[in-house]
Amino acid sequence: MAGLVSPKADASKRLARIISSDLVIDEIDSFAIEDLRGLARLVFLTGAAGRRVLVSSATVSATLCRYLFESYLRGYDQYRRIATEASDTVHTAWLTHVAELCGFNTFTLANGIDAAVEAYHSRQATACRKMITHLRTRPVVRKLDYLDISDCEVKNDGSMPEEQAYLSVADRISAEINTLHDHFKVENDGRFLSVGLIRFSQTRHALQVFRRMLEKSDPSVTKRVYVFYQAKLTDTNLGKVEKLLNRLLKRKHGPDEADPIWSAPEVKNLVRACPGRTDFQLVIVSTPIEEVGRDHDFDWGILEPTSIWSMLQTPGRILRHRLHRTLENTDPANIVALSHPMRALFSSEKSRLRPYSGPGPVKPGFGLSTNDARAIFPAEMKTVIDARYALDDVQVNHRQKKYDTISALEKSRVINDIGEISAGRNGPLLDTWLTHVSNFFEAKYPFKAVLFKQASSKFHAGDVVMMKISTFLTKLTFFPKKNEKARRLGLFTGAPEARFLRPETKRQEYFKKNLQT
Repeated sequence: MAGLVSPKADASKRLARIISSDLVIDEIDSFAIEDLRGLARLVFLTGAAGRRVLVSSATVSATLCRYLFESYLRGYDQYRRIATEASDTVHTAWLTHVAELCGFNTFTLANGIDAAVEAYHSRQATACRKMITHLRTRPVVRKLDYLDISDCEVKNDGSMPEEQAYLSVADRISAEINTLHDHFKVENDGRFLSVGLIRFSQTRHALQVFRRMLEKSDPSVTKRVYVFYQAKLTDTNLGKVEKLLNRLLKRKHGPDEADPIWSAPEVKNLVRACPGRTDFQLVIVSTPIEEVGRDHDFDWGILEPTSIWSMLQTPGRILRHRLHRTLENTDPANIVALSHPMRALFSSEKSRLRPYSGPGPVKPGFGLSTNDARAIFPAEMKTVIDARYALDDVQVNHRQKKYDTISALEKSRVINDIGEISAGRNGPLLDTWLTHVSNFFEAKYPFKAVLFKQASSKFHAGDVVMMKISTFLTKLTFFPKKNEKARRLGLFTGAPEARFLRPETKRQEYFKKNLQT
């Protein structure tokens, strides 16, 4: 993305890389909804360069694919105007591990972009329906239940202080660990072991609950070991934790074979050090770092609810390698979600951060009718958890301010955040490719806004529009003292962040008047 938004001269190298390479976007659902606009711009530029795009995800929806495909077509239409020999046909393919669901189709621009987009969306929706039908024939591996923590809310009158609220949550999670361990432990020579994941949305809550669970004593015959896993660990500790988890949680084996975790030296040492214990619990307390790019296999999980995508992605780490361990209708759920997100319970955060946001789809103007996960997540998750809840293409009213289900809210955000910019006449998808390599749309549709908040706050839309002006500004930025005229006018400062114009109206007018050429 630096090739799109950076005013530095060396960003042209990254831009050259973008327009000379095919684009692969893996786990596109892991991006925040706000960042999908930036990805749409990237897809647009890839199409404008006549290159190919591959989107990889097990839970990508037909709605999102529709707007990404439209972004590509509008870019490719620009390419056709430059390369007169370019075909008006776009080839698409659907690839999956189920051979009968794979397909290949072509779409023509001869009848216009809108017609091609509608045809593609119909084909994508058909592919999603076929995948859902296939999933219904598969045995159940994961089911969901809820742990009620609604009465752990911090009270302003002092009847439930924050310390007591955290203790109550820790007590209930600790009790739930024992229940899940009893149901899903694995046996070896008279000893039992289970490995569980507790995933929180924010590091603060994960650490607070983790500390209080550490203070609790183990039952007489049970040894519980905790591992705290989050991205803010030092590089050395993070590397050690990941190396350990990657080795312990690679648990591929057949139905009649022993679990390879019993052969790990750490597990052997633990069993040897506790001769009087028969049950062993390894509990990983984690943040969303566990959701993407981790090939780990847990026996059970306890999750804080955040979004449909998270509720599908994290359970994918439960029995990831041992799909032969299926669940019957009478079996308990191996995944437990907290009834409310932690932000809904702690008053100190209510004023600045909303529940189901950061991460999550909630933002000003787009909310939920309740914070109770039992009411807003699909009730069918109690019988099975798989990708069907993300693949469905049910139409939603995207003009509401409050939604009764979190899936409707997420789909509405995609339609509004990406769909609306392609519908408006001033939207970036309708402009020429040159506007995509300036800072103009980065100010309006920032990518990774949280990371670049400080920098983007120094930039005002309308200051920089064309790439050649951005390059000229870069030269003035790096040599402010050599350009006496610019220095006297105060257009730039010598600070590192001086790549951005100051916002005063006079200076903007001077800039527009004198640098149009």
